[in-house]
Amino acid sequence: TGVHITTHCTRFGAESSQLTILDDEGVDLRRVVVGHTHRHLALPEYRKTVLEWMRRGANFLPTNMGIHPGQEEKWRPLVEGIHDIFAAGHGDKLVLGLDSGYCSESGPFGPMTYLPPHPWTHMFTHTLPAFRAMGLEEAEERMMMETNPQRILPVQ
Repeated sequence: TGVHITTHCTRFGAESSQLTILDDEGVDLRRVVVGHTHRHLALPEYRKTVLEWMRRGANFLPTNMGIHPGQEEKWRPLVEGIHDIFAAGHGDKLVLGLDSGYCSESGPFGPMTYLPPHPWTHMFTHTLPAFRAMGLEEAEERMMMETNPQRILPVQ
């Protein structure tokens, strides 16, 4: 179809299972974004696997960064992981986002209650300011928030 593929990946190892299937089916991994990977990037032992897939073209998307006042430091390992990815030359394979949605599983159709408040602005009001305070560089932010999505998202 020419559209990119974004996956939902909350378990360690699922990224490799998903990407192996897509690669075996001939999908261009440069058009694949593996979502929910903030823990994969934050933990050095899993970051190695992420870097292996990035070398093959896959993109990774940490999400659900519900940063609230007083909780910023728990996200420092992710910011350090982002720096490591850039230092390894694969910053062009990272995008940032917040997963948000609506649900009808537990009652009337409505916003998911466990997500950060105002999910569409939380990235700009909480996440990015906290990341900047922890040393996220402007060039890294711009690449993950603008340049990389502009490359990945257009239909080809």
